[in-house]
Amino acid sequence: MFSDKRVMLLDDHPVLLHGLEVVLASAHGLEVVGSFQTAGDFIAALAADPAGVDVGIVDYSLGPDDVDCRNLLMALRRRHPQLPVLVLSAQHNAPTVMAALKAGARGFLPKSATAAEIVRVVEALHQGRLHVAADMMHMLTDGIAELPSPGEDSCASLSPREREVLLAVLDGFTVDEIAEQFGRAANTISAQKRAGYRKLGVRSNGELFKLRHLLDLE
Repeated sequence: MFSDKRVMLLDDHPVLLHGLEVVLASAHGLEVVGSFQTAGDFIAALAADPAGVDVGIVDYSLGPDDVDCRNLLMALRRRHPQLPVLVLSAQHNAPTVMAALKAGARGFLPKSATAAEIVRVVEALHQGRLHVAADMMHMLTDGIAELPSPGEDSCASLSPREREVLLAVLDGFTVDEIAEQFGRAANTISAQKRAGYRKLGVRSNGELFKLRHLLDLE
């Protein structure tokens, strides 16, 4: 007999989140220990009691003002490398599944999955296994072989100079102002900024600001 697995939920739609919470709370084998609508609240609750969660269950499409799910998954793997994360999504196609897995998810299910299916997958993830739907597996075989192992950092370490450049960007300085501040050429600062963005998986200043509370920059 397996013990109940403690799961924490993240979905930006309150009605869907409540429905998922109710369904899973009544499912044998799961205990819902928290449900949240924003990545920031999810991260904060997890940080407060990381040992109190066995598996995270997150929606792939968060709100327009929240972080991209792939960035969230990468941040979770950096901060909580032993926490397996299951992604639920209405977008059940090979590119979306592979993007989530590469970012750090250990499982992916369509939102049409039953509570019994979710319980089985949560148990599999808790035992260290990877799970995707059978109809996806044949399309993902090559990509799955290249996935990082659980606990592997999804982001290469920032260099000290990349870190200080990104901190300056977060403080509102332009590339030219940062170059003057540190006595470097503007093209050097731009290159360090691009390298830092690439390592963190962000593409714009806006994405960096959304991720600030998830990144260990300070």
